[in-house]
Amino acid sequence: MKTMFGLLAVGVLVVGCSTTGEQASTVSGDGDALGDGILITGASTGNVDGVGLSGVPQPTVDWVALEFGDRVLFDYDSAALTPDGLTMIRGWVEWMNLFPDVAVRIEGHCDERGTREYNLALGDKRASTVRDYMIARGMDPERIAVVSYGKEKPFIAGHTDESWRENRRGVLTII
Repeated sequence: MKTMFGLLAVGVLVVGCSTTGEQASTVSGDGDALGDGILITGASTGNVDGVGLSGVPQPTVDWVALEFGDRVLFDYDSAALTPDGLTMIRGWVEWMNLFPDVAVRIEGHCDERGTREYNLALGDKRASTVRDYMIARGMDPERIAVVSYGKEKPFIAGHTDESWRENRRGVLTII
């Protein structure tokens, strides 16, 4: 058992250390739209909802959500990605490259303001923007599904700037 674990650890190390000339060795600043890479080296450990996480990347939503987050927040009436959103998405793409059998669903959400139809369209645009950025980073489009919930599934109930801010989001989950 120890030998098998040792071989697995060496394999992960070798795969994790191999880079192309285009990959960055460190992350500094926000990077350009398609430039800087994110290297999964300081992987999280701990416990999320009773699930133990090791420092080795795992093909679970718990692992990737703890490491990079699982939601992109958007400004009011916008589908433009923020620097924080770009960083989170790059992390998911890097992680998904380690697990080629993993597919994701991107859910587009809006706050309560606006009509149902408008928010369904905006939610779709937000989810599609995340998908398009993942594809631009080299992700296979067949591994990405998109759905819009508009304002139908708020993350935080309420009529405040804070609840609206948290409800304008794109959520990534494994399917």
